[in-house]
Amino acid sequence: MAFDTPLAYAWDEFLHSLFVSLDGAMRNHDKTSLFTFEAEIGKTYRIDYSEDAVTWTSSESLVTAGSSRVYWLDQGPPKTDCHPAECGTRFYRAVAID
Repeated sequence: MAFDTPLAYAWDEFLHSLFVSLDGAMRNHDKTSLFTFEAEIGKTYRIDYSEDAVTWTSSESLVTAGSSRVYWLDQGPPKTDCHPAECGTRFYRAVAID
């Protein structure tokens, strides 16, 4: 079977279709965490978080993009299991689910 695209390129494109690059991350004065990412309008994203960037937990809330930029604020429960100020280091990723 012949491929028009090298396998490595196809794998890279597949990963980019799942994981979204986050930008604009900041810690607010109240110790909440805010980040933004470019999104496709109407697409749904799952936000995952981790304390070690190895073991991930999914947020209880899905995000459907209403514009080309999504803002996500971590204030702790119910979106995440604890307030960012109480958890130490926290990593985030956005995953396109549809």
